[in-house]
Amino acid sequence: MALAMVAMASGCGTTQSALPFVPADAPLRYSTYLNSHGQLRGEDWALVLMGHPAHREQVFLQARQGLFPASEAWLYLEAVCRGAGAVVAQENAQTTCTVFPAEAGCEFNWKPVGVLIPGAGPGRDRLFEVYKQGYDERWERLRRGFHARAELVRAGTLMAGPLLGRTPAAAEGSTTATESNATAAEGRALSAETGALAAEGELAGVRATSLLSAESLGLGRALSAEEASALESRLLELEAESPGKREAFSSEELRSGKLAPKPTPSELPEEEALRWNEFEAYRQRRLQEVRSQRLGTMGSLSVKPPLRWEAYRDLRHHFESCYEFESRVGGILLQELEQPAGARRLLTGSRQPLLARHVGTKKSGQQGVRYPDYLAVDEATLKEGSVPRVETVSVKLRNFSKMSATEVARQVRVDLEEAMDKYGGRLEVRRPEHPLYGRTVQISRLHLVYEAQSVGAWQSVIQDLCQKAGVEVHFE
Repeated sequence: MALAMVAMASGCGTTQSALPFVPADAPLRYSTYLNSHGQLRGEDWALVLMGHPAHREQVFLQARQGLFPASEAWLYLEAVCRGAGAVVAQENAQTTCTVFPAEAGCEFNWKPVGVLIPGAGPGRDRLFEVYKQGYDERWERLRRGFHARAELVRAGTLMAGPLLGRTPAAAEGSTTATESNATAAEGRALSAETGALAAEGELAGVRATSLLSAESLGLGRALSAEEASALESRLLELEAESPGKREAFSSEELRSGKLAPKPTPSELPEEEALRWNEFEAYRQRRLQEVRSQRLGTMGSLSVKPPLRWEAYRDLRHHFESCYEFESRVGGILLQELEQPAGARRLLTGSRQPLLARHVGTKKSGQQGVRYPDYLAVDEATLKEGSVPRVETVSVKLRNFSKMSATEVARQVRVDLEEAMDKYGGRLEVRRPEHPLYGRTVQISRLHLVYEAQSVGAWQSVIQDLCQKAGVEVHFE
């Protein structure tokens, strides 16, 4: 919205609203633009970053490599530009322009937008393209709505003709010109409409199978395909561990593969409406998994039946707490990257760490792709012939304060085994454009991060267990 308002104000000759100032020659420091969770502080700071050519282009190039937090910050910038384009289209919409686009003054002036995204480079080109996409998509929807009014214009012209002293033929001629203009506009919009419909279809297909959405996570940006896969994988891991009550499928449901949707709870809070839709997608998908993965003569299953709504809602609350803690750890890592190696508490062994989040990796002898919470490679070791130093970070949200000594030891051993199995040893990096894409590397150090407030009196016990396993543990 901020970008849209500034663009429209600039187009009217007014001054741009005051924004935070970052010197042109200042080095890129993410702490300037990001909060403690590694997220952009807001649309004002998005405008500042867009308007700083050097920083903007650096962020774009790092985002292309899938580095954190550039990849997430860039998605936010694109979301701001796309939304701003839609707002400007809405504000610029007039009946005259949408029905008669050839009329003078109907072409939008893009120069103010160019002023907001100055300089040159592929990052600037991409943001300008996304801004226009947002504008064109909203404009096409508006045009389709206003085009229906052309029929009213035609009928009104014919009816008003006699009252104005015109012959029916003259009135019809005027109407024909109106229809011609509308047809020309429709032809020009055809390719945009086709693209919009294809995008809508693709999005609908993703939403039909996805258990998570950026909206339900409260993100001001889209989820990349890799991030969505990583988060969904993490959600399903927590779901498998959940002790909550589960729904039983009937024999008819298992036979037919059809599951009737549950009626929406009458007092469902507005903020949980998206979560309810995801719950229904989860139920439907779990039915198909149960049908296809039944094993053995006793009907044992490799997946459990779906959780009931109350248990699923609790699971989602816990998952979002885990995601928030993971983001907070990311913010801590970013702050440390701006400090000398000797002043860090994490990643102390790397001179120039490049950080990435939810990087897809594969391990020899294992099926599927695994996603470490964070993967850091020391850029100083990427020289030709050098062995790259790579570290992985696994973030866990546990409440040890309510556990006994035996329970603490059991849970830590489970976490250590999982971390070493998934994120230790030799891993192949699967993210395209990443500096290590396609290479199999030996993990130099594995980190396990717990929330400090949940440790209680068991910190020394946890440290001893991790030290014996050769894993570095941190409490944040």
